[in-house]
Formats: sequence, structure tokens, C-alpha cells
Amino acid sequence: MQNQEQEKYLSEKALAKKWGVAPRTLQKWRWRGIGPPYIKIGIAVRYPPESIKKFEEENMHSTTSKNRSSQNQISSTTKKVNYESQ
Repeated sequence: MQNQEQEKYLSEKALAKKWGVAPRTLQKWRWRGIGPPYIKIGIAVRYPPESIKKFEEENMHSTTSKNRSSQNQISSTTKKVNYESQ
């Protein structure tokens, strides 16, 4: 019964694979507090399926022209540079 319960939770590696991101991305999101809620027992990080589903629903977009604030939170650490003509 315990193994079935554990299988419900996704590991960092499994979630990264599901979403097509690097595990390091999930680590950065946890550090910044912007990713899905997780459970940490010892060094093991697990994501409950309810948290994953809620996070996916909250970040669902139908257009790129509106609702950019949540997208900006998750975007990579790329800096915007303004170039001025001389």
C-alpha cells in the first residue's frame, strides 16, 4: 500500500521530464518560491499530483498578449538589454 501511495507523487526528475524542463529549473523555482508546491522528506523532493494540476491550470494561457505577469515569474533569468543608438 505504501508503494502505491508513493507512486502518486512525482519526483523532481519525473516532473522535469513531463514538462520538458531541466531538473535545475525546478530547483530554481523552489528556491524562488514560484513553482508548484512540493513535499520534502530528507533530501527527497516530491510533487503531489494535485499541486501539479493546479499549477498547470494557473499557468494555462490562451494568448500571449495578456496575462504576462505570471509568465514573467517563470521566465528564465535572461536580462533585457536596451540598446541606444549613438
